[in-house]
Amino acid sequence: MSNDNLPAPEANAQPVDDVDQVLKEVVDLILQEAPAGMRPGDRDVIAARGLVHRHTSAEFRLPVDPSDPDGESMQATLYVSLERDGRFLATTGDIWGSHRIVAKVSWPSWGSAPVAVAAKRVALMQEVCTFAQRLQDRFSAPVHELLQTRQAREEEIAKRERAHADQKLKLELEALVLANNQRMRVGVHRTVAGKHGIPVGEHTVLCGVPTKTYTVIASSEHALCIVRTA
Repeated sequence: MSNDNLPAPEANAQPVDDVDQVLKEVVDLILQEAPAGMRPGDRDVIAARGLVHRHTSAEFRLPVDPSDPDGESMQATLYVSLERDGRFLATTGDIWGSHRIVAKVSWPSWGSAPVAVAAKRVALMQEVCTFAQRLQDRFSAPVHELLQTRQAREEEIAKRERAHADQKLKLELEALVLANNQRMRVGVHRTVAGKHGIPVGEHTVLCGVPTKTYTVIASSEHALCIVRTA
């Protein structure tokens, strides 16, 4: 996770990870106070799985004429999701995500209909829109989530720095060998004079086409030996 360009810590900022609690309250509100006509399958999914993947939808469908359930229908669909607003750095050094609850509504694109039918469809759409607005207003406060602790950040930075140092050393070793391996056969040793900056120890180097294997032995900052081993 990149930590670049995070907003500076706010004074005395002590956020609370309340994502799970807010999602549960959103589900409870939908199940208890949503308009009539929610598709039973959608209600069952929301009750069993909540906002799976932090998103859910509920279709509301009612017959225009209650005495004719197979006749003209009115329909609207509610979409609710938890959307990321951004990230920030808390005073503790932890990285937090800031989210918000977003509610949206859609409906079919019907053709022309008798005025009474159109009016009932509009009434259902308005009812679903009103509920969506109420839900969004109820959960208008930012929802916080702990994304990465300070310790994890420091470990990640250290790991990235180690990887960078390892790659830099690998390139330096390859360049050193390629500059000094002319006509080296297996078992041949070659001493390299001068200060080199290679860490003390033995380093295996694979380079060349076809690939050949060398061992670079650094016994001090001024003593370096290259051995072709394969």
